[in-house]
Amino acid sequence: MSITLRLAALACLTAGSLSAAESALRFVDLRAQGGLTLNDGETANLTLMAGDIGNKDKHIISLDADMGIVLGLRGQLSQVTFERNDGLGDLDIKLGGGTFMGGLGFYLGTHAHAELVVGYAKGIGTTTGSNPWDDNDTKYTQYMGELGWYYTWSTNIQVGVTVGYSLLKVRYDDPLIGEIKGKADGIDATLAIGYRF
Repeated sequence: MSITLRLAALACLTAGSLSAAESALRFVDLRAQGGLTLNDGETANLTLMAGDIGNKDKHIISLDADMGIVLGLRGQLSQVTFERNDGLGDLDIKLGGGTFMGGLGFYLGTHAHAELVVGYAKGIGTTTGSNPWDDNDTKYTQYMGELGWYYTWSTNIQVGVTVGYSLLKVRYDDPLIGEIKGKADGIDATLAIGYRF
């Protein structure tokens, strides 16, 4: 057997063993979340998140090899208090809307991963009704950042916890004064239960 043939065979065997060592965590998760928003408000969310997180070597976790892109959509219902910019106090509102999220996912082991995401949300709300769509007198824009940790069992059931920060900008149509602007900002924290498809 010639030297060239031997080197070619060795190269093929080495390449085959390297490709067998490579893997990736590709997922689509559906999560129900609930908890605290903007320091003292309440929120309930339904999140659909997809990711492709690299994992070059199952036995070595390294930051550059084990991170990838995550993208998601979230529907949210919240009850929060915002500060009016005219100095006439605070208003309680019920909000409903959607959030587009994107960021980085980090492989932390066979069953665990983390996500660092930013998001942009739009929606409607009410200051008088029991649901956000009852009396559509408020519109909002929200900017958020979130760090989440998730554990998924082999049965595809998932639990998680998130912590983050949000800035909410509100336009409220007061029947007497007209349009009033306001804002709220603060810490978000939720618990999640989900399923991996």
